[in-house]
Amino acid sequence: MVVVFATMFGLTMVANERSKESHVKDGTLTTLDGARAVGVEPVESYVSLYDIPMMTPDVLATMDGLTVMADMTSDSEVQGVAELYLKVASVWRPKGLRYYPARAW
Repeated sequence: MVVVFATMFGLTMVANERSKESHVKDGTLTTLDGARAVGVEPVESYVSLYDIPMMTPDVLATMDGLTVMADMTSDSEVQGVAELYLKVASVWRPKGLRYYPARAW
């Protein structure tokens, strides 16, 4: 009985490991064969500037930065759309301020 249980447990563990699409070796995510490291992209989300006040503080705290596009076609030095990236250092919301989530983030 113990041998059957140990065999079933071992086969289940092997099947579970073989069914994974990726593996971790020495802290590095690798392909199934372990020959190459897997690259991943960070998750990005885009919202309107007007949606930001409706976000909850925990969602705001996950923001790394804010990209703003400004129409500067009337400026003789720029004559086009300028991109401004602002690094978010901290998030603050006054206590009691209500927010109205428009949708799930």
